[in-house]
Order: sequence, then C-alpha cells, then structure tokens
Amino acid sequence: MTTLPSFDDFFQALWGPDKPPFPWQTQLAERAATAAWPDAIDIPPADGKPACLDIAVWARAAQAER
Repeated sequence: MTTLPSFDDFFQALWGPDKPPFPWQTQLAERAATAAWPDAIDIPPADGKPACLDIAVWARAAQAER
C-alpha cells in the first residue's frame, strides 16, 4: 500500500517544483479531504481556480485512504 503525498507534493508533482500551490489551494484541499466543499470559491482571476480539479482528485484519494 502506498501513502498519499501531501497536497503540496502532489501539486508540484503535477506542475513542477517551481509552481507550488497557492495557500488557498492547500487550505481547500485539506478542507475537501475532511469536510464539505464551500458553496462558492470567490477569488480573483488568475489565482488558479482550474486547480480545483486537482484538489478534487487529491481529496477523493485522501478520503479513500481513510
């Protein structure tokens, strides 16, 4: 059995070590892995909202690991 990497490690494996996640992405990933998603994600343009798909994949894997 493998252990799930932290969200930060997972994100950087996808996008490279020079592209760490924004703090809000890490916070959302941790929340989504243990609780419900927020009703809305209200952040400015160009702040990485497409990474919500990466967050969803990681969060589901974290839930399955429990």
